Amino acid sequence: MRCLSGYRFWSWVVLVRHCFFTRSKLRQRFRAPFKYELPSQKPSPRLEDFVKDYFAYYTTNRRPGSVRRHQVSWRVMQPVLGSKRLAEIVPFDLERYRRQRKQAGVSGVTINRELAFLRHLYTMAITWGKASENPVKKIRFARENNGCIRMLSLEEEAQLLAHCRPQLKPLVVTALHTGFRSSERSRPPTPRMARVAAYR
Repeated sequence: MRCLSGYRFWSWVVLVRHCFFTRSKLRQRFRAPFKYELPSQKPSPRLEDFVKDYFAYYTTNRRPGSVRRHQVSWRVMQPVLGSKRLAEIVPFDLERYRRQRKQAGVSGVTINRELAFLRHLYTMAITWGKASENPVKKIRFARENNGCIRMLSLEEEAQLLAHCRPQLKPLVVTALHTGFRSSERSRPPTPRMARVAAYR
């Protein structure tokens, strides 16, 4: 009988031990009871509950004017969708909401702002792990025509100033020549606004 060298002998010993322990581990694994647990799924929060956390974030990070615009949208939307959970709101619900608002005489631009509020809310819900998809992204917004800007004629400007009280006239003149918004009235006047008011 041919004798094995020391190196070959120990190589065979290692190989036999490896096969033995591998078979033992496989036997134990297949004899163990098979366990499978479904992933735990917590129900998504209701819209009226999640909107509190959303406004807490939005108030801290956005301008007061944008916050007020979203609050107006939420007051209109709450009776219709507030009691639903985030996962229960589907594009059909949003289409029905838009149809109801349109039948009530609301403009397409206003409806777009309301849906934009809900779209951003779902974006934050997905970021925070409270929702898995955004149903508003499957809705087509109404087309907006913002290209037409109408300016007052000189006759209309004169009629407007004629009906203004003396203390209100400098503010109206400044608004006419700078085009600032009503939300900007509480801001301190810029040097340009002061020069325009003094010129008039």
